[in-house]
Amino acid sequence: MCQKNKPRNIVLAGTLNPNLLEIGKLLAAKNHNLFYFGNEQHKTNFIKENYKVVNNSYQEVIDKFFAKFKKADALIIDIGTCNLYNKSVCLKNIDQNAWEEIVEDPLFKVFCYVKYFAKNMTRLRSGKILIILSTLGQNPKKGSFVASTIDTALKSFILSASKELGRYNLTICGLCKGYFENAINEKELNTQIPLGRLGNIEEFLDAVDFFSSKKSNYINGQILTIDGGLTS
Repeated sequence: MCQKNKPRNIVLAGTLNPNLLEIGKLLAAKNHNLFYFGNEQHKTNFIKENYKVVNNSYQEVIDKFFAKFKKADALIIDIGTCNLYNKSVCLKNIDQNAWEEIVEDPLFKVFCYVKYFAKNMTRLRSGKILIILSTLGQNPKKGSFVASTIDTALKSFILSASKELGRYNLTICGLCKGYFENAINEKELNTQIPLGRLGNIEEFLDAVDFFSSKKSNYINGQILTIDGGLTS
């Protein structure tokens, strides 16, 4: 007789955008405990508890979570790089202050989430970290200057962190999300994608579920692109 998998504590961190909302709904449907860490509180029926992070309170807030719930089986981070694609943004019209806000700030957030969750996960010698990326680091377009820069930096971050965290039985991987249903310029994209169609959101969510489960226990430091072959 098959035993049901025990509910896992899964943390969603970053921007609660449509990506992260869909991920949360999928995992909640599997009866996992969902927690959200971000700059704002969000009222959603599948989030067990919200943790608001302001200024540099990352360590304090994350330690508070572990003191109450003891462990996080998986941390899924999405800082919304897909939303940073803007055709009007290019190198010549980004000033220094804007650069610090829209590039350095997202990278700092990822660094803090990984650093302080990993600190607690290493104590338990168990945990998975998954970072959601776009395909703009591999396939830059006009207006993707910011998103491409962030994605490329995060890929290097994932590869380097995997070397350090692996010895503690922690894994860290990345998922690059291509173009899915309802994307702008759907007809044009369909001619560029080898499979001839946009992705179905369930195809992306299946990969998220896999990388946050025990099925991916021996996968570390890998970055999977789900784009129908567009960047291959």
